Amino acid sequence: MVYITNYNFNRITRGFKTPNEEGFKFDDIVIWKSPEGKVLDKDHPTCLFAKWDVNDLLLFKAFCKDTELAAGKFYRNLPKPQDSYLYIQPEKAPSYHNDPDCLALHSEFERIAIPEEIREQGKERIVKFRKWWNEHEDLRLENPKAFVARINLVFHLNIREFEVETKSNSGIKEIENTSVAQINEAIDKKFKDLFSWAKEDCDRRKIFISFAYLSYLSSTDKPIMNNPTRYTENDIKEVLRYVHPIKQEIIRDLQTLYVQTYNPHLSFESTLLDQLGFVPCSMCGNTIVGDVLW
Repeated sequence: MVYITNYNFNRITRGFKTPNEEGFKFDDIVIWKSPEGKVLDKDHPTCLFAKWDVNDLLLFKAFCKDTELAAGKFYRNLPKPQDSYLYIQPEKAPSYHNDPDCLALHSEFERIAIPEEIREQGKERIVKFRKWWNEHEDLRLENPKAFVARINLVFHLNIREFEVETKSNSGIKEIENTSVAQINEAIDKKFKDLFSWAKEDCDRRKIFISFAYLSYLSSTDKPIMNNPTRYTENDIKEVLRYVHPIKQEIIRDLQTLYVQTYNPHLSFESTLLDQLGFVPCSMCGNTIVGDVLW
């Protein structure tokens, strides 16, 4: 069993594409079936979902139903990391971990920028700078001021501190312990509450029907294109600002539903992560035993 972060899980689940095959059709076009039996599918997705929302959901559903097939047919492989020569540690492929308590799995993401004076001297100088840095890493951790003084002396710099980019750890991907029935009830309630809210006001209802699928524009400066209505952009985006977070919750709930229905443990053969561009964590060791828990 191995583990990856939530961030990398999201990279995987957003990495699908519809094959550019003439006449391609999904084997399963059902997005959701309500407790009352109402079916949302690719041809009848409601005004809430855009075409790309539908495709993303159906691709994720296909992935949960048959991970190996979907990974080979639908998956857009993670790009191979390219060294930008901007940071002390070169960009690298995402890792999976044997140990759920691995420090690398739980630590914050930290990148230290190479000083501009070094970058301006070219790749050869950057390589020497990185080598020296790694050889004296213990000094940096034990006595940062002495480290900075030493590196200034060796490389003829005048640095007081280094630019550090830090991102909080996203945590380990865990599967909610929720039944399929409970998830369906939650989705049903969110749909009903949202559509009831839209119907409360005539103008709101018209905007919702025409533009709900574009809710992602609510927090951007991008204009509303092809607006045949009498409503202003501010009118439209005011409605979309309410719609968008609820729509995102529904999409996440649908993804959870697919996981719980078709692959409740999100367990796959360990070779799948290798196929998708992951590498084993060097801190955990490289021996993989059992299945993969995402």
